[in-house]
Amino acid sequence: MLESRDKFISVLISSVSVLLNIFLIAIAYPSLLSTESIDLSLYRNEFLGFIDFSFRLDALSAFFVILISGVSILTTIYSVKYSDEYQSRYSLANLSLFTMVFGLSMVGVVCANHVFSFLVFWEAMSLSSYLLVIYDYKERNNVNAGFIYFIMTHIATAFLLLAFLLLSHLSSDLSFGALTANAHNLDSQVTLIAFIMFLLGLGIKMGMVPFHFWLPIAHPAAPSHISALMSAVMVKTPIYLLMRVVFDFLVPEAYMGYSILSFGIISGLVGILYAIKEHDIKKLLAYSTIENVGIILIGLGLSIVFLQFNNALLASLALMAAIFHLMNHAIYNSSLFLGAGSIVLKCRTRDLNKLGALIHLMPKTAMLFLISSLAISAMPFFNGFVSEWLLYQSIIRAMQLGEASLHFILPIVLMFVAMIAGFAFIAFSKLFAIAFLGYARSENAKKAQEVSPMMWLPTAVLNSLCFLL
Repeated sequence: MLESRDKFISVLISSVSVLLNIFLIAIAYPSLLSTESIDLSLYRNEFLGFIDFSFRLDALSAFFVILISGVSILTTIYSVKYSDEYQSRYSLANLSLFTMVFGLSMVGVVCANHVFSFLVFWEAMSLSSYLLVIYDYKERNNVNAGFIYFIMTHIATAFLLLAFLLLSHLSSDLSFGALTANAHNLDSQVTLIAFIMFLLGLGIKMGMVPFHFWLPIAHPAAPSHISALMSAVMVKTPIYLLMRVVFDFLVPEAYMGYSILSFGIISGLVGILYAIKEHDIKKLLAYSTIENVGIILIGLGLSIVFLQFNNALLASLALMAAIFHLMNHAIYNSSLFLGAGSIVLKCRTRDLNKLGALIHLMPKTAMLFLISSLAISAMPFFNGFVSEWLLYQSIIRAMQLGEASLHFILPIVLMFVAMIAGFAFIAFSKLFAIAFLGYARSENAKKAQEVSPMMWLPTAVLNSLCFLL
């Protein structure tokens, strides 16, 4: 009786979450296509001026709202059936509630227009995701993973707080508009220190190498639909703020572009090399997330570098490649994590060496996983190919500018991007072949069955986007 009541409340909360996210998409879509922004101030304390819940919805934040809400809707639908796995051991209502808070707090992060409101929602995002990482707390490894995640995410928050305090010394107004207006008045040393602090804080949160070690520990520990949310959209919220920082709060400088570019290359290579050697299916996907964060940072870094040569067209092309790849990764990575969740649910293991022959036992899951694997490997006719092709185009066209420094740097960048793409194909060829082909290498794999349509249909929607975008 108590279990059925808990399930009912869980489904009710999930339904409210889906409706709220549909509403948010409807609100954000017009702003995505407009040059105008929507401003909203919910509360401001006149006595304590730093307490300000103000929000702004412009084209960039609208893009992220649609991305976060879209993925949240599909993962929530998936969780309705998937969460039955936990019904006899934990509260499903708590799982649904924390998931809804997690998704809405990410929306708050990308819509915040004041340092206070941003930090409140950033902390809500961190705490709710921490509770989701340790949801299966009877597994000791999950508690340890949650502890590491909790420490690292609050170190990141500390760096962000220091960076915002540094920027606020010119004005008592902590609104994002005021920070943008004061960007050109910042001393060069203040700009440098603020950039370093922002890069450290945001780099930790997005899993940028060498601050990545928490990500393949924490993301796999969470329920699979939460792993999808964390890897597909949560790690993109610090990238959102990094874009705001370098283009709004600070004046873009060459060292910013080269720093971001360097960290992007290192993250891409390290992430995908670790993915190749990994045999835990969820950890492999987590390392792949680090790799794709690297690709996004490469595009963002190149955009800043091209701006230093006064080439707005190439800068826009590189930035468009970064944003498009950010969206593409959110789509196929969430699909892969949901597929991995289905495999783990039916085979009771994350070890690839204990899987095999699932293409015969779980044909729908296998086909959908194959499509996502092809997309993340940047194969032609899939969305991952288009975003990486745009990145290649920005590099190749910049090599024709006649700038000596670019002639030296860009061929190296092009080589590393091509290497990352090649290694990604190897990693996901290995993943699909070991998990779905050959013969079943455990008793649970031999007994695997296809999951409910409630679980594979959201993955099918995500896969259709891999073709359409």
